[in-house]
Amino acid sequence: MKQILLGTLALLLGLIACTSTGMAWEKRLRHLRPLDVQKNVERLLQLNECRYCFLRGANLYEYDLRNADLTGADLSGAIWSDGTKCLPGSIGMCKKPQPQP
Repeated sequence: MKQILLGTLALLLGLIACTSTGMAWEKRLRHLRPLDVQKNVERLLQLNECRYCFLRGANLYEYDLRNADLTGADLSGAIWSDGTKCLPGSIGMCKKPQPQP
């Protein structure tokens, strides 16, 4: 009987640990919602960081982003501070097209 109770307790503790870890990831990834692009731009301008943010298609033209922390942010299709459109797959930094010779 003790073994069953201990096993059940261990299972419950494991579920609680997994749930809290899952909630931590949810908080970290909450900025990936496509409808919040403008809110994420505002956050970026206020805090100079927007880690793991969804910024796809955002207009960042003429903003000073030199020291901004954009770790993991999706910048695909965004208009960068110099007016360049970021290429698909721009995660954490704007991938710019290669200049034509």
